[in-house]
Amino acid sequence: MIRATYSDFITTEDGRIVRHVVASWGDTRTHGEGELEVYRMDDEGNEKVRCLAFMPIGGYMVEPQAPREWAKPIMNCNAFRNGDICYRTGGYSIDDAELDRILAVYPDFKWTLQKDTHHHSPAYVMRLLIAWKKDHRTELLVGAHLDNLVANGNFLRMKNERQKAVLAFIRKTPEAELWTLAKILFVMHGHTPEEYDAWLRFRTDWGTCCAFDVFKYLNGYRAGLHMYNDYIRMAMRAGHDVKDPYWKFPKELKKAHDKVMKEVERIEAAERLARKKEATRREREKKANFEKVVGKWIRKKVRKNGLVVSIPVDIKSVQHQAKVLHQCLVSADYIGKMAEKRCLLVFIATREGAPVATAEILPSGKVGQFYGDERSRESEKMKPGKEAREALDAWLHKFKPKWRKAA
Repeated sequence: MIRATYSDFITTEDGRIVRHVVASWGDTRTHGEGELEVYRMDDEGNEKVRCLAFMPIGGYMVEPQAPREWAKPIMNCNAFRNGDICYRTGGYSIDDAELDRILAVYPDFKWTLQKDTHHHSPAYVMRLLIAWKKDHRTELLVGAHLDNLVANGNFLRMKNERQKAVLAFIRKTPEAELWTLAKILFVMHGHTPEEYDAWLRFRTDWGTCCAFDVFKYLNGYRAGLHMYNDYIRMAMRAGHDVKDPYWKFPKELKKAHDKVMKEVERIEAAERLARKKEATRREREKKANFEKVVGKWIRKKVRKNGLVVSIPVDIKSVQHQAKVLHQCLVSADYIGKMAEKRCLLVFIATREGAPVATAEILPSGKVGQFYGDERSRESEKMKPGKEAREALDAWLHKFKPKWRKAA
């Protein structure tokens, strides 16, 4: 990865205005001096990137060895889109050749540029051009020096009557020329600029999701937002309609918080009890089904090579086998698999009853897993010996286990 500097310029491609950003870097220990175009944006606002990555500490980095195909960005490209990362944006305007390219495609755009008093960096001109293409009335906003409304998508999407109301408000309120559209609409709804500023500070410090009505309810009490958010979360958990003013704005927040907290505690206690009862029921059902399966096979045994091949007699025998041979018979719920007829466990033990190996028999009658002591994770050491394999083969040959998988 290379940390680079970036510059941008404007060209015409297939009748469209395109802004290009080029990364440049000097000699490094791993890369020689070079440059590479890494970002493009056309006059429709379509973006493409290549060989770019964003690192939490290093910021935007270039990887020259990455594939050179252009693709839509999957990372935040605001710094490229706004030109913040391009040194040319710091005060340099487009040159005459770039201006001629733009006006050759969009000649009427010259009136908007003539009314604009900003330095015309490539990034700024592209943003202005895109806004102008969407709505030619952008020229009026530029002429009125209403910078916060230029290229503001929300303003451009407003109906004519709404836009006229905003502009009329600004004419009556000269200081509003410097306000954001959000602040203008806020004051137009009957609030004061001071309330907006206080609300904005509150949101900046304590959470952008805090609505103004919540801010008013808390009366600017910042520490109360944590309790309020917790209260709303628990009120919803308790099934209350938090859109209802009674629940949304309780008269005494602390009492309401304590009340819903106790309600949630009772709900969760009831749920825990229900889960416990359900788990007990499932375990009983599993045990009963396991015993039904075992009952059909429990007398089917084979003795060979000094070993005994049989089916586990009960759940405790499965637990014992798993513990002695360090197998996952319990944790992988082979008991449940047997109860559902998804497999059959076959144990191989000495005549004295010491566990030697475990075989998993699939519904098709074939052997699934077949292991001995799994204390060692080396596969060769876990494999059962020849005597155990022969004993299992004898059991399979005699009883030919095969059944249809339960639905």
